[in-house]
Amino acid sequence: EKVHRLGLALIAARDVPALAHAVDFNLREDFAVPHVALRLWHEGATAAESGSEATRTFAAGLLHPHCGPLAMADTAAFFGEAASLLKSYAYIPLRGKDTFGLLALASEDAQRFYPEMGTLYLTRIGEVIATCVQRHLEPV
Repeated sequence: EKVHRLGLALIAARDVPALAHAVDFNLREDFAVPHVALRLWHEGATAAESGSEATRTFAAGLLHPHCGPLAMADTAAFFGEAASLLKSYAYIPLRGKDTFGLLALASEDAQRFYPEMGTLYLTRIGEVIATCVQRHLEPV
């Protein structure tokens, strides 16, 4: 039900800012994920919007969502002042033909995102977000 509501919100988004808002709102409200960061690399994106080369390399190397206790690459900076409080992370690559983004989720709860957890829903959420983003962006 939650994934369905997120999908409908993403389909209804008319542009990237609306899509980013839908991702942030639905993941926080429906899934109770306290920290959400969406990074996309495309023409015109600033470094804050797209992340560093290290972030891009990390995302491109992910074959599936990655969960664990450590902030990967330089992604801790995505979460600002809260970064020092975070104890678990989930990273979901966003792909079309190539990787063009990363969805990073984080929590103060060390058991929220852990290496052994199933990632089927994270994979599906990433696929829906990636498909909807591609309607609005030309990836680089």
